[in-house]
Amino acid sequence: MIIVSDSGPLAYLFEIGIVNSLPIIYGEVYVPPVVLAELLDNHCPAANWASHPPEWLTIAQPQSIPAGLLLDEGERDAIALAIELGADLLLIDERKGRAAAKSHSLRVAGTLAVILDGAQRGLFDGLTALDKLESTNFYASAELLQAVRDKLAQP
Repeated sequence: MIIVSDSGPLAYLFEIGIVNSLPIIYGEVYVPPVVLAELLDNHCPAANWASHPPEWLTIAQPQSIPAGLLLDEGERDAIALAIELGADLLLIDERKGRAAAKSHSLRVAGTLAVILDGAQRGLFDGLTALDKLESTNFYASAELLQAVRDKLAQP
């Protein structure tokens, strides 16, 4: 499986200590250079991690950008790269970016889906990961967070 990630999910997954589960859950993980640059920002908790990216993370520049993608550079390039690679999944949290990706027939998931998928595989405790995520500046509606918590609590 090939996935492309925007910076948001990678930063949050690093912050809660489960980023290294990505290749185990999904296989090949790609980011465009601009996403890596966003992670290198001094205010990003993943800056040190991004300065020495793991071997499983492939950095690839998209060759062209679809017209009309009025998003930030990271989201735009992640969508473009996912299209070019024929990615199975795009990790992206922002609502506008998700809508744009879906309009290009991309399958999207976010940070919460990674927690669900990894917990389902027994890679980490999903409720602990969700608790850690809720202690960051991650935003999701109370209803969505409760729905994820309920799914994680099911045997």
